[in-house]
Amino acid sequence: MDDLVAPLDKRGIKHVYPDDGRLVQSYIRAERVDRFIIGVACSRRVNCPP
Repeated sequence: MDDLVAPLDKRGIKHVYPDDGRLVQSYIRAERVDRFIIGVACSRRVNCPP
């Protein structure tokens, strides 16, 4: 994880969007998560607003 995050830190990148369960778990284990923003996508199986 440190090898992945170090270049981002050097470039001043503060926010990332890890979009995979295992990757998110890796960030959590490395104590790199300050907050979660959860989005919900609509599909045909779910009632979506018009």
